[in-house]
Amino acid sequence: MGDRDTASELLSKPLSVEMLAQVGQVLPDGLSVIDTNGVQLVVNDVFCEMTGFSRDAMMGKTPGELYWPPEELDTIRAAFEATLAERFDHFRLTFCRANGERFPVIVSPNVVRDASGEPAFYFAIVKDITEIERAHEAVRDSEARYRTLADSTPYGLAVHIGGIVQYVNHAATELLGASAAELVGRPLSRFVHPDDLELVAARVRALSDGATSAPWARERFRRFDGTYFYADVAGRSVRFREQPAVQVAFRDVTEELERERLASETNRLEAIGQLAGGVAHDFNNLLTVVMAACSFALDHEALPSELRGDLQSATEAARHGSALTRQLLAFSRQEPAEVTAVSVPEELDRIAAVLERMVGEDVVFERSVDPDCWPIRAGSNQLEQVLLNVVANARAAMPNGGHLRVEATNAPAGTVESELLLPATQDFVRIVIDDDGVGMDAKTRAQIFEPFFTTRRAEGGTGLGLATVYGIVVSVGGTVKVESEPGQGTRVTLLWPRAAREAKSSSNPAPTRGPGTETILVVEDQAPVRRIAVRSLERDGYTVLEAEGYTDALVHLEAGGDIDLLLTDIVLRDRTGPAIVDAALALRPALPVMFMSGYANVPSLTPEHAARPLLQKPFTPAALSAAVRAVLAEE
Repeated sequence: MGDRDTASELLSKPLSVEMLAQVGQVLPDGLSVIDTNGVQLVVNDVFCEMTGFSRDAMMGKTPGELYWPPEELDTIRAAFEATLAERFDHFRLTFCRANGERFPVIVSPNVVRDASGEPAFYFAIVKDITEIERAHEAVRDSEARYRTLADSTPYGLAVHIGGIVQYVNHAATELLGASAAELVGRPLSRFVHPDDLELVAARVRALSDGATSAPWARERFRRFDGTYFYADVAGRSVRFREQPAVQVAFRDVTEELERERLASETNRLEAIGQLAGGVAHDFNNLLTVVMAACSFALDHEALPSELRGDLQSATEAARHGSALTRQLLAFSRQEPAEVTAVSVPEELDRIAAVLERMVGEDVVFERSVDPDCWPIRAGSNQLEQVLLNVVANARAAMPNGGHLRVEATNAPAGTVESELLLPATQDFVRIVIDDDGVGMDAKTRAQIFEPFFTTRRAEGGTGLGLATVYGIVVSVGGTVKVESEPGQGTRVTLLWPRAAREAKSSSNPAPTRGPGTETILVVEDQAPVRRIAVRSLERDGYTVLEAEGYTDALVHLEAGGDIDLLLTDIVLRDRTGPAIVDAALALRPALPVMFMSGYANVPSLTPEHAARPLLQKPFTPAALSAAVRAVLAEE
């Protein structure tokens, strides 16, 4: 979060002196707060540097004793009277530094009232405009010096008389995409978005009516080629060639706005992801009970065939539900995968036939992969899952056929668009999926990564495809960018981090063992899930101790009886599973431990806890049995 965001967040709350003291430290300009008796209450560091007085020297003093020169007192009193009447404005004043030097400032005063409506205190934003006024003086003194100064600034500068452009600096020609000869002599309205013409005209009229300056505002400018960009714009009355004129300063803020939009979008998706992960966790607990109950029922040999079929259908539906929760967890980035180095060319070769069959004969399918494409950091089948989902959406957008192209190239560090908010030192592989389908409007584009959002509900779409894509790519440190317009097709760009090294060879599976007579402590606060786990383990011959949470578990651990394995959920109502594990190991350092969870990953786990075996919910009795056997066999 930047300084401007921090200040905005604080100022959204009721103002107090303490809050202003906090805000002042992130403001680029000076801040002064005085009480109704004129005594200084707060100044920020910028104000101290501006005036040359220390904070200690100013506290308890009145500004008139320090930096308000006597010749300005009448103007300052008028400013206070206007502020009390809530005619808020900016005032140009002269202040006095500690060394006696006079300097010009722009003061924006305000008043904060108490509950009864009486003034509680005053505060003002103060900007030292010494350098600005020196620059304007130089402009007035010499047009040649003005041109030299104007061409040295990164801001676009334009001077117009009566709405006709008379002068542009070098930065303005670059921002507007034309030479000075092409810009001078044209009406200013030629370079303004039609919807902003009224705003610009009002600001120009104010300057013509005697205002010396027009404060910074956001407008949309039109380049010479007809494209638009957002700009921060300020105006000032000047004299140019001995005539009254208006000088306009502007800078392109399009990229800044895009970065802000992406940051906001990321925060929104993060919040949705947290919600999706919580829903998936609770649903996994329910599915564990459903799958286990069906498994127990199916074990009965005398079960009628019709009932057996119903139970098998219920089991299959539960498995489908489990697949949906895994997609939700992928979106919320709580579904970890063992990350390895994946060859993009090899992976595309492997699934090319599947992709071609998916798009059908009426779609021309092309792929272009740099043979020197770097390996990417990905889990098993993650790239395949991402490509299948994106291509499926592209195919659905081309009901009458079309053209689909998959391209993969290297994107070295520093070449990725800055607005995507990715590490500048990271190498990426850029994978682009381009189609010429029906495209999307802005409203649809803003929602495509949200789980359960789909435009194909009637065709059976779940709305989890692109949500899964987003979750997978972001989980490995990359990002997804979608460009689309109605009737113009869609381009999906995946920026996937380059792998640091080759994949490790997979380890051999842990050996299994038959049912035993060991004692297992099961800690689970969801009673239905706990009963299923206990019943499953007792059927395998184990002695099972039950605990609902930390307190019950500690009773068993301190009792001194045999416990050969601690099986605990990670998220519990009273304490976390890791807290139970820590307490257990303090009492029994050699005790084997296994976690279980409806989440596949919990960010708060320490590396030591994360290294413990994890049984993912929902699980069947057979899966629970195999996991327990594997841990005990390893021990």
